Amino acid sequence: MDTIESDKQLNGQITLPFSFYFQSPCTDFKIESQVDMITKSILKKASDSITEAKTRVALILVDVIGKGDDSDLTSADSTTKNISAFLNKCRKNTVTVIHAPNFPIVEKYQQYYDIRDKVKSDFCNDNSSSPEYMNWPQQTSLHNNVQNLLKDYHNRITETYTQHLNSAINWDIHKSVQPLATEYVAQSFEELRYILWKEQRDILIFVGGGLRQCLMNRPIGINAFRGVNSNANGLYSHYYRTKNFICILEDCIYNMGSEQHSSQVSKEVMLEYLGWNRVFISRSTEITFT
Repeated sequence: MDTIESDKQLNGQITLPFSFYFQSPCTDFKIESQVDMITKSILKKASDSITEAKTRVALILVDVIGKGDDSDLTSADSTTKNISAFLNKCRKNTVTVIHAPNFPIVEKYQQYYDIRDKVKSDFCNDNSSSPEYMNWPQQTSLHNNVQNLLKDYHNRITETYTQHLNSAINWDIHKSVQPLATEYVAQSFEELRYILWKEQRDILIFVGGGLRQCLMNRPIGINAFRGVNSNANGLYSHYYRTKNFICILEDCIYNMGSEQHSSQVSKEVMLEYLGWNRVFISRSTEITFT
């Protein structure tokens, strides 16, 4: 690679168009107070775009799973193909890539142990403050009960998830998006925060997920960034609110559907729900790097 091309990759930008939801006072009611503005408001959808340094961006792949001989790209569904194509685009543009499969799949990758052990060591230190990366970007203060929350940090998570995933023991990250040796593999909120701090990435693009709860309620999911006490299994996931820009790609997320509703209908409801939770929505084909 020549110097000009190398500089372009390092110093380029991302243009990311997105949609979002916001509260607007309902014109059918007279608004006389701030309480009225909240209780008599409706959600509206709008669109905008940002152009920022692409060195601020991280791509997070949640549960992009394949199994057996069906996990090659040729036989993959359209969502997986879209994820693979966008991942390749990100790899060419200095975007930090973080793979976030669930247990026990995550344990197949050495990168996971490297990050896990580093973070676990930081939290084992006998002090009342959190590691520096847990306070980046700036956020609210942390509860100081470090040692109590540290109990059974890894064993508790492994035991819980292994019980539910024994049937998936032979599954793996989809072959089309297998982690490179230089990419990260993480499972907990704390591990993700460490990576983002280390790489100084505050624009997060989420793809994958099998259901809404995979993207929202996993320890590495979106709720943890919103300060929500979900079923996260990390140490501090429910004590933080961060200021990251969080975006999901509607053509790169999964939804299984049900007997009552098609996968497309379920996906539309899922996107609306995510939008209500202050998540921005975009499409992989509309994002450009320069």
